[in-house]
Amino acid sequence: MARGWKGVSTLIPGLVMTSLLIIVTALLIARMLDSISLAVEQRRTPLYTMKISWANYTEIYGGPSLELDIVNDGPEALYDLGVLEVIVSYESSGSRIAEILKFKREASLWTPGYWSVERIEVSGITLTYEAHPYLRPGERVLIKAYISRQPSTGTLISIAVISPEAVKAEFSLAR
Repeated sequence: MARGWKGVSTLIPGLVMTSLLIIVTALLIARMLDSISLAVEQRRTPLYTMKISWANYTEIYGGPSLELDIVNDGPEALYDLGVLEVIVSYESSGSRIAEILKFKREASLWTPGYWSVERIEVSGITLTYEAHPYLRPGERVLIKAYISRQPSTGTLISIAVISPEAVKAEFSLAR
């Protein structure tokens, strides 16, 4: 019987050590997977933020248009202004209109359904989109958005500017 007890007494510590080794390995793998998912999430999350500091409705460009002043107030650069989506919602002749405007490099004339960069201001210097297509922290861009219909008088015009990384700037103004 002493011989059987000796086999059991060596088996139990071996099972305990093996179980502890499996638990520690599982915890290390779980922690490593958490670190990887956090790194991937941080890589996809942009650190820049945008805000529309002011907006203006006008018709001086040949049709109903909006001027927007957008500021990058985050710690990272927005690398291409042309990828932004401009969404405008307003009421015209009794019906609600929502437009997703497309970027156009050079829209000097009124072109409904498009938006373009008017100028980029960097430390008091005015630049064009071709010379400076990005927006660093603290820089501002003036864009012109050409909408297809004239908003009704007194209606609220809602504007959203969205980047591919889902960074959003919103503004509303009354016509």
